[in-house]
Amino acid sequence: MHRLPLQWQVNNFDDSDWKTAQQIVWSGAKPKGVGDINEWMLVPDPLPAMELEPQRMAAIRSAIGVSVPGFFVSGKIAIQIPPHPTATILFDQGELTNAFVHLLFSDGKGATITCTYAEALFEKDAFGQPTLQKRQQK
Repeated sequence: MHRLPLQWQVNNFDDSDWKTAQQIVWSGAKPKGVGDINEWMLVPDPLPAMELEPQRMAAIRSAIGVSVPGFFVSGKIAIQIPPHPTATILFDQGELTNAFVHLLFSDGKGATITCTYAEALFEKDAFGQPTLQKRQQK
Protein backbone atom coordinates (compact mmCIF):
# COMPACT_ATOMS: atom_id res chain seq x y z
CA MET A 1 0.00 0.00 0.00
CA HIS A 2 2.83 2.37 0.77
CA ARG A 3 5.02 1.33 -2.16
CA LEU A 4 3.90 3.98 -4.64
CA PRO A 5 6.89 6.07 -5.72
CA LEU A 6 6.61 9.68 -4.65
CA GLN A 7 5.57 12.18 -7.30
CA TRP A 8 4.87 9.47 -9.90
CA GLN A 9 2.06 11.60 -11.36
CA VAL A 10 4.14 14.67 -12.19
CA ASN A 11 5.17 15.26 -15.82
CA ASN A 12 8.94 15.12 -15.22
CA PHE A 13 8.90 11.92 -13.08
CA ASP A 14 11.87 9.69 -13.92
CA ASP A 15 10.37 6.32 -14.85
CA SER A 16 13.46 5.05 -16.67
CA ASP A 17 13.83 2.08 -14.29
CA TRP A 18 10.24 0.89 -14.87
CA LYS A 19 9.69 -2.26 -16.91
CA THR A 20 8.39 -1.76 -20.42
CA ALA A 21 4.64 -2.31 -20.72
CA GLN A 22 3.61 -5.48 -22.49
CA GLN A 23 0.94 -5.45 -25.19
CA ILE A 24 -2.20 -7.37 -24.32
CA VAL A 25 -5.12 -7.58 -26.76
CA TRP A 26 -5.33 -4.24 -28.52
CA SER A 27 -7.58 -3.14 -31.33
CA GLY A 28 -6.30 0.41 -31.57
CA ALA A 29 -6.61 3.51 -29.44
CA LYS A 30 -10.00 5.12 -29.01
CA PRO A 31 -11.12 8.06 -26.91
CA LYS A 32 -12.91 7.22 -23.68
CA GLY A 33 -16.59 6.57 -24.37
CA VAL A 34 -16.08 5.57 -28.00
CA GLY A 35 -16.12 1.94 -29.02
CA ASP A 36 -16.82 -1.37 -27.41
CA ILE A 37 -17.32 -1.56 -23.66
CA ASN A 38 -14.66 -4.28 -23.55
CA GLU A 39 -11.90 -1.82 -24.48
CA TRP A 40 -9.45 -1.08 -21.71
CA MET A 41 -9.30 2.60 -20.90
CA LEU A 42 -6.67 4.09 -18.65
CA VAL A 43 -8.23 6.97 -16.78
CA PRO A 44 -7.10 8.74 -13.62
CA ASP A 45 -8.63 7.47 -10.40
CA PRO A 46 -10.21 10.35 -8.49
CA LEU A 47 -9.99 8.45 -5.19
CA PRO A 48 -6.91 8.79 -3.00
CA ALA A 49 -4.69 5.76 -2.48
CA MET A 50 -5.94 3.40 0.23
CA GLU A 51 -4.38 3.64 3.64
CA LEU A 52 -3.47 0.78 5.91
CA GLU A 53 -3.47 1.88 9.52
CA PRO A 54 -4.92 0.43 12.72
CA GLN A 55 -8.15 1.95 13.97
CA ARG A 56 -9.83 1.20 17.27
CA MET A 57 -13.59 1.14 17.61
CA ALA A 58 -14.97 4.37 19.03
CA ALA A 59 -17.61 3.04 21.42
CA ILE A 60 -19.65 0.09 22.63
CA ARG A 61 -23.34 0.76 22.00
CA SER A 62 -24.82 -2.45 23.36
CA ALA A 63 -23.74 -5.61 25.18
CA ILE A 64 -26.09 -8.54 25.61
CA GLY A 65 -25.18 -11.62 27.65
CA VAL A 66 -21.81 -10.22 28.74
CA SER A 67 -20.61 -7.28 30.81
CA VAL A 68 -18.29 -5.00 28.82
CA PRO A 69 -16.87 -1.82 30.34
CA GLY A 70 -17.01 1.21 28.04
CA PHE A 71 -13.24 1.67 28.12
CA PHE A 72 -12.76 -1.83 26.61
CA VAL A 73 -12.41 -0.13 23.21
CA SER A 74 -9.16 1.50 24.40
CA GLY A 75 -7.43 -1.88 24.11
CA LYS A 76 -6.02 -1.69 27.63
CA ILE A 77 -8.14 -4.48 29.08
CA ALA A 78 -9.51 -7.84 28.02
CA ILE A 79 -12.99 -9.18 28.61
CA GLN A 80 -13.86 -12.74 29.50
CA ILE A 81 -16.98 -14.39 28.16
CA PRO A 82 -17.89 -17.40 30.31
CA PRO A 83 -18.44 -20.80 28.70
CA HIS A 84 -21.68 -21.56 26.84
CA PRO A 85 -23.42 -18.16 26.69
CA THR A 86 -24.73 -16.37 23.69
CA ALA A 87 -23.14 -12.93 23.88
CA THR A 88 -23.55 -10.01 21.49
CA ILE A 89 -21.47 -6.84 21.51
CA LEU A 90 -22.33 -3.88 19.30
CA PHE A 91 -19.31 -1.72 18.51
CA ASP A 92 -19.62 1.67 16.85
CA GLN A 93 -16.81 3.03 14.71
CA GLY A 94 -18.40 6.46 14.75
CA GLU A 95 -17.64 7.17 11.09
CA LEU A 96 -17.74 5.45 7.74
CA THR A 97 -14.63 3.36 7.14
CA ASN A 98 -13.41 0.55 4.90
CA ALA A 99 -11.75 -1.97 7.10
CA PHE A 100 -11.40 -5.53 8.26
CA VAL A 101 -11.72 -6.72 11.83
CA HIS A 102 -8.75 -8.07 13.76
CA LEU A 103 -9.71 -10.05 16.88
CA LEU A 104 -7.36 -11.42 19.51
CA PHE A 105 -8.82 -14.26 21.54
CA SER A 106 -7.75 -17.36 23.43
CA ASP A 107 -9.33 -20.57 24.65
CA GLY A 108 -12.99 -21.10 23.81
CA LYS A 109 -12.70 -24.61 22.37
CA GLY A 110 -15.73 -25.22 20.16
CA ALA A 111 -16.86 -21.57 20.41
CA THR A 112 -18.08 -19.58 17.43
CA ILE A 113 -17.43 -15.91 16.73
CA THR A 114 -19.54 -14.16 14.12
CA CYS A 115 -18.77 -10.63 12.91
CA THR A 116 -21.25 -8.62 10.90
CA TYR A 117 -21.45 -4.95 10.03
CA ALA A 118 -24.04 -2.34 9.20
CA GLU A 119 -23.85 1.19 7.86
CA ALA A 120 -26.99 2.23 9.71
CA LEU A 121 -28.95 0.45 12.40
CA PHE A 122 -32.70 0.78 12.66
CA GLU A 123 -33.28 -0.31 16.26
CA LYS A 124 -32.69 2.23 19.04
CA ASP A 125 -32.90 1.94 22.79
CA ALA A 126 -34.93 4.18 25.12
CA PHE A 127 -32.16 6.82 24.93
CA GLY A 128 -32.02 6.85 21.12
CA GLN A 129 -28.78 4.86 20.92
CA PRO A 130 -28.33 1.96 18.44
CA THR A 131 -28.98 -1.46 19.96
CA LEU A 132 -29.22 -5.08 18.90
CA GLN A 133 -32.22 -5.73 21.11
CA LYS A 134 -35.49 -5.74 19.21
CA ARG A 135 -38.15 -3.36 20.45
CA GLN A 136 -41.23 -4.94 21.94
CA GLN A 137 -44.22 -4.57 19.65
CA LYS A 138 -47.12 -2.78 21.38
